[in-house]
Amino acid sequence: MNVLLLTVFVGAVLVLFFVAFFLHQATGRDASSERDALLPLAEEKPKLIPFDLPKP
Repeated sequence: MNVLLLTVFVGAVLVLFFVAFFLHQATGRDASSERDALLPLAEEKPKLIPFDLPKP
């Protein structure tokens, strides 16, 4: 019975932990559902990878 109570307690703590972080992010300073919905359409900044050309 103790294992069951411990499992329920750990599960409840994890649920509260994730709900708290979700609410913190969702109600943050720059939180916006419109902004989050448009994230897949955001332009990507190309990465420049430096490389040396082989010398003849």
